[in-house]
Amino acid sequence: MLADQLDAMFTASNVYITLWDETTGQAYLAASSRNVRPLISSMASGIDPEELSLVASALESGKPEFIEDLSQTTFVSQRIVSYVPDHSALVLPLIADSRRLGAVVIGFHEGQRIPLQEISLAEHAAAQIALTIARAQSLATEQKRSTQLERANSIITALGKVATRVQHAPDLESVLETLGTELDRLGFHSLVALRDGDDERLRIRYISLTEDAQAFLRRVGVLDIHTIPIDSPEFPDLQELVEKEDATFLTNPIKLVLGNLREPLASLSSDLFRLVGLTSRTRSISLPLQIDERVIGLLGLWSDTLEVSDVAAAMTFAAQVAIAIEKTRLMDEVQELAITDDLTHVYNRRALFEFGKREVDMALRFGRPLTALMVDGDWFKAINDTKGHLIGDQVLTALAERLRKAVRDVDIVGRYGGDEFVVLLVEVDLQDAMHVARRLLATINDQPFITDAGKTTLTISIGAAACVTETTSISDLIREADRALYIAKDAGRKRLATIQGVVM
Repeated sequence: MLADQLDAMFTASNVYITLWDETTGQAYLAASSRNVRPLISSMASGIDPEELSLVASALESGKPEFIEDLSQTTFVSQRIVSYVPDHSALVLPLIADSRRLGAVVIGFHEGQRIPLQEISLAEHAAAQIALTIARAQSLATEQKRSTQLERANSIITALGKVATRVQHAPDLESVLETLGTELDRLGFHSLVALRDGDDERLRIRYISLTEDAQAFLRRVGVLDIHTIPIDSPEFPDLQELVEKEDATFLTNPIKLVLGNLREPLASLSSDLFRLVGLTSRTRSISLPLQIDERVIGLLGLWSDTLEVSDVAAAMTFAAQVAIAIEKTRLMDEVQELAITDDLTHVYNRRALFEFGKREVDMALRFGRPLTALMVDGDWFKAINDTKGHLIGDQVLTALAERLRKAVRDVDIVGRYGGDEFVVLLVEVDLQDAMHVARRLLATINDQPFITDAGKTTLTISIGAAACVTETTSISDLIREADRALYIAKDAGRKRLATIQGVVM
């Protein structure tokens, strides 16, 4: 509107209004009069700010500048001059309250002249335009701040609810699952990496992957994404991001991911990005998870709706998530100590009976098989008496480790007392349990243990009992396995027996 009014006021050939960007120190074309508007619209996206240096010149001087022959000036590119039908131009700086806002460029055909009094009028008009633009920009800024504040409040409220749910999760896996599910509901994809293992590398513990995405990773041979350390020198860009230990807003996370993808994923990046929700519009925030000043992990959020103004709310949220993760970790450690035998690191007697009760109840309720093996060291007291309790402890620890490695993760290994251990074979009947027991005898009886006193031999005897309809408790099941154990010992030790007799 202003461009059209100026055009009519000065009988100009064309009028252009440019705005100045203080951040970049460059001008861009904001409007033009109707005569040249179609032409400018067609070429506006291709105008380089460097081609409009006449605006910088006018703002620098703070005074109107008249360019008599545009084809002879260096303040505007000759490419633009070749497009517009103007021969000369009056450039009027737009300045309000010392703020440099841009410039008005009034173009004239060849031979046109502008009287001095009209230049004065043009200056006055430019001053009024500058005030109008300044007020509009202030209003727009205020509206933007208000919108950002409303958005920040809504984000803080939403993330606060997520944080509350996360803090009530009973264990680490539940924390991560709750976190991912609730963030998905808000439209945010997420990733959590935590320091893990002896090397303290950051490894992915959670990433919001759809079933399609998980199937895709399996097809291309990525079976366990959680084993990948993201702060490894193998991924320099990611390592640099982690080492910042500060919130980072990325306008193009695809570029970061592309720079760190390895085959076969690099060749299939477009499919991968689609499945994990990465588009050209996606923005991301990388947030360190800190307890005191120690970084325990990294939280990544990405979405097409994220804005840089969301960083403050996200940082507050990340602090709450870090506390929840650390709390559950400590609880897990306490729980682990409460159910683990101090010496052998298998389940202690209390945990053995607690978990065993659950398995017996399940076996009886659903008719599933369950077998208990009572394992006892033969003449273990002699090792303590001849080599000392320290060596005896080393043998017991190694024995427990062999038992644990010889069975599945779903099976339960516990220290019953002294040198006696119980192995509960879940959904394994007595016949199949015999194969496991024979493997244990071979693994332990035929292979000495390495101790500080050198190679030390310990043989074992095993009693086996199956959970049957007459079994009423875990105590009953262990008692039957213990009876079988004494049959094996009475037969000369180093044997396997059931209550029906010696098996081998």
